[in-house]
Amino acid sequence: MNAQSKPVDPNTPLIDFHLSRFLKITDLTKRWKVNSITVTISRVTDEATVPNPKDLDPQTADAKNPHGKPRIVIQKAFYFLDKHGNEWQSAYLLSAKIDTESLESATKATTAGELIGKRVVIQVGEHRKQAVLRISPIPPMNPQQPEPKQTGEVIATTCKQCGMLAQVNPETQRFYSHQTVAGETCTG
Repeated sequence: MNAQSKPVDPNTPLIDFHLSRFLKITDLTKRWKVNSITVTISRVTDEATVPNPKDLDPQTADAKNPHGKPRIVIQKAFYFLDKHGNEWQSAYLLSAKIDTESLESATKATTAGELIGKRVVIQVGEHRKQAVLRISPIPPMNPQQPEPKQTGEVIATTCKQCGMLAQVNPETQRFYSHQTVAGETCTG
């Protein structure tokens, strides 16, 4: 055995072989086996990203890269706490404007600082027939809050059939239509 090699814990999930800086769909669907997860935001950061490796920046040209290196873009991201209260190693990358709008809707925050400690739902959604991660614009239910009592009031919950975030009238238990990851309308 090489002095620098060490055995891998046999319980290590394959998904952990190549950890990512940013949360991926497979973190939800394979690691946690869910389509949505409620998290608490722990901090907001600026992250250097390369959205398109073919988009070259000519100002970075050198002898090794005569056409330039891939353009670096600074994007907002947030880190969140896991169920044990520890910060998760991968950030949620806010790569779409709709995520920022959903953060504002779900948290009522108007500044980055106001997001700290707020709870949001990260869910698997769809964009151009591709599965993507999205922030739900509906705030997560607070377990300490009593259920709404007003007739016709709609609350957010998780569909028992497909696992996606849905809206339900607590009095009638009627689910309002929502889409599964495949884009099909779920009957809840």
